[in-house]
Amino acid sequence: MNDVNQSPLIFCGPIPNEGEVPAGGYQACNRRTIVALTNAGFIVKPLAYPYPRSKGISKLLAYVSGFLSIFAVIAKARPSVLHVTGLYKQFIYLEYILTKLAKNRRCRVIYDIRAGAMMRQYDARGALYRRVFRSTLLLADTIMIEGLEYEEFVRKLTGKQPIY
Repeated sequence: MNDVNQSPLIFCGPIPNEGEVPAGGYQACNRRTIVALTNAGFIVKPLAYPYPRSKGISKLLAYVSGFLSIFAVIAKARPSVLHVTGLYKQFIYLEYILTKLAKNRRCRVIYDIRAGAMMRQYDARGALYRRVFRSTLLLADTIMIEGLEYEEFVRKLTGKQPIY
């Protein structure tokens, strides 16, 4: 196997722990994608989004500490590519920071929109949310979509042609 790139491709999103059964479609798809990238010769460094099972303030603290540790890795690493599995909703603000941090490190960013309620979230939330969501997509070098229904929406919002 020849390494396509010596610097790591950092893969962020819902990722199951090694040997763990994926908790849903996002984790299962991310595991398959990581295996495919590794088999293609990429050095992949998975960084799982926090997945706290607690409630209340404990859950909030687990999310904060989990994302801070991801930010710290990106700040120190010299990744070639950052792949972000977008969860949007309340996570878009953290995903924006993650994307901005990677771009400041001269890292290429792939923002991956999976099947779900992305357009409903965009329409239902306020102006700040829409601005941050659009800014996140504009920072990305590549926008991937899992559903063709997102193609026109992404193109109109960003002027970029997403990859299906």
